[in-house]
Amino acid sequence: MPYPNEHSCRLRDPDQFKADSFRRVARKHEGKAYSVIMGRLKDEDAMTEQAYRYDRDIWTASEARGHCEDHDGSFEPASEVDVLSIQLENREVRTLHDWRSVHMPELRVIEDADAGQSVIEGYAAVFGQWSENLGGFVELIRPGAFTKTIQEADVRALWNHNAEQVLGRTKNRTLELSEDALGLRYRLRPPDTQAGRDAVASIRRGDVDQSSFGFETIRDEWSDEEVVGGWLYRRELIEVKLYDVSPVTFPAYPQTSVAVRAKIRSHAERLPAQAGGNEGNEGNEGRTSAPGQAPHPENEADQAAARARLELARRRIEIAEKEL
Repeated sequence: MPYPNEHSCRLRDPDQFKADSFRRVARKHEGKAYSVIMGRLKDEDAMTEQAYRYDRDIWTASEARGHCEDHDGSFEPASEVDVLSIQLENREVRTLHDWRSVHMPELRVIEDADAGQSVIEGYAAVFGQWSENLGGFVELIRPGAFTKTIQEADVRALWNHNAEQVLGRTKNRTLELSEDALGLRYRLRPPDTQAGRDAVASIRRGDVDQSSFGFETIRDEWSDEEVVGGWLYRRELIEVKLYDVSPVTFPAYPQTSVAVRAKIRSHAERLPAQAGGNEGNEGNEGRTSAPGQAPHPENEADQAAARARLELARRRIEIAEKEL
């Protein structure tokens, strides 16, 4: 399999070696360092070479391929997936989720005579509105993104996303969720606890007038737009898994938090320049797409490069979000 950030040269099949017998040693070829993976064959005790690895920051793919072929090995170029993404997969990142907030005047407290208590109503998300730049990408929620999750998930209402301050829950119907033309609407009956009383008092006075939702992306679509100074990537959320809705003091969306912006920006800045772009395309200097339109590569190679660039952007932005 391809290795992240390392070209690989297989000399022998790993199945020929004893389990847990491998070790890595360093060597040099014409001044360039590379690693040798050593192991013990199943019928021998002596260590022998199993594979070579080449850091792609030191070795180009062609250099590594040439060295590999000189040693009768089977070559594989480095994967485009970052080491970070592999580490995150090993940590089961799908247990982590992101937050988005919305500022809607509809967040309010009403008195429900039937329930005999104060009820909080508001929108946790709105459909069809582009966020501000989240550090290299913008985001939009499509209508229906919550349809499946509000039917299946046991969603909580929290005060400021604090899991120790539960205001309601769909399982016991103290939290009700629904979608309408505007977005994801919620209605909750807070408990007679300090957190519940604080929420009611703060919303009633207008101290808190924003809502947020915690989610995991299930399906999305990505596109890109050429803008002055580079590329702006656009994500449309098609389906999400909802974890919680929360009245919040500070918004995370559209502006998001400083920490999130910094983390996402650090990944976005590592995105490649336009592959197959204006270089060599006389007459296209300085050309940008109209606002809201993705560029249209003119040949198959440019289209493939655009797809690769977009996939890398998507992965790195998702990695940045899941790190948090």
